[in-house]
Amino acid sequence: MSDAHAQQSKTFRGVHGSGLGLLVVTTLLAVVVVLGLVTWSNTPRPLLAREQPAGVPRPRTGLIPTSQNRGQILFGRYCDSCHAAGREVLGPSLRNAQFKSQFSTIDNIAQVVRTGGFDMPADPPALLSDDDLRKIAEFILSLPEENP
Repeated sequence: MSDAHAQQSKTFRGVHGSGLGLLVVTTLLAVVVVLGLVTWSNTPRPLLAREQPAGVPRPRTGLIPTSQNRGQILFGRYCDSCHAAGREVLGPSLRNAQFKSQFSTIDNIAQVVRTGGFDMPADPPALLSDDDLRKIAEFILSLPEENP
């Protein structure tokens, strides 16, 4: 074998050897990254505010019923879908001056709730008791007047 050929063979082995070393280092690095990701994904982390573990009851976000807010709670159950917070949505505003002057008593409000009118359905006593209707009317009368 000539000296030039021996030199070329030695150079090839050096390049080939360093390529093999690079392959080994890259493979080891990939293994470390994969193991790190697996470990990280199995590590318990603090819950985000919107996450809730299974079986743990969620905290209440609504009103806690009391005798003082019963009308507000009943309004939310029966009326709020059309009069959100007493404002105009599907039904008219319960806070404007016209409504406040036309329906200024519990009896006036109770009558329109019982008989219905325009797009408002009638709510019979079987659906809404007189006492509950009175509480809702008291709540409606307590809503502050708003100008459009």
